[in-house]
Amino acid sequence: MKLFFQLLSYIFHPWLILSYSVLLLWLVNPYIFQGTMNNVNLLLIKIWISSFLFPLIIAGMMIGLQFVDVKTLDRARERVFPLIGTMLFYIWLTVNMYRSGGTPEALLTITMGATLALIFSFVVNLVFPISFHSLGMGVLFSSSTLIYFYFGFTDFTWPGSSYLVGSQWLVVIFLWLSGWVLTARSWLKSYSLARVYTSAILGFVSPWIALLQIELLL
Repeated sequence: MKLFFQLLSYIFHPWLILSYSVLLLWLVNPYIFQGTMNNVNLLLIKIWISSFLFPLIIAGMMIGLQFVDVKTLDRARERVFPLIGTMLFYIWLTVNMYRSGGTPEALLTITMGATLALIFSFVVNLVFPISFHSLGMGVLFSSSTLIYFYFGFTDFTWPGSSYLVGSQWLVVIFLWLSGWVLTARSWLKSYSLARVYTSAILGFVSPWIALLQIELLL
């Protein structure tokens, strides 16, 4: 069971959640990306680099330079500098998308939602320990609810086939996956239920708050 939970934790690493959310949006409705970006693949790579690769490099440098200790990274103080570095890349990505013009509202909402989740978690983490895996799964599950309930992308064709899939099943699947990841973090790290649920709720509300902000800006 430990191996399974560790595998889940690697697959749904917090830095990968934004990439998964954008891929989910592309899977459900790839047409909204047409006419907005010259190359969708280039956009996905840019998001992956900004939200995963750069934060990974920065965290690795901080560990190598002994700014942080990987053995005590669960402590709030040890997380401050990696969080600041990660937030800067996410903010930069979000601002670029907003200023570029023509970015689909759904894509901007999901990106800003992930950024807000990081900012909120940074503040909360100073007084209450956050489970960032739970935070990320909250964002991913919230993205699926936004896609189905707000943006109305109800059905999509599975790539490479003519099989029609209802988007409501994605909501169910990501709710189920979220439950497994929250259980994994609670079991592996002995996190309290209050910690994992608070983190997941914080992640869930962030994209919806981002949507309200975008509705005011656009």
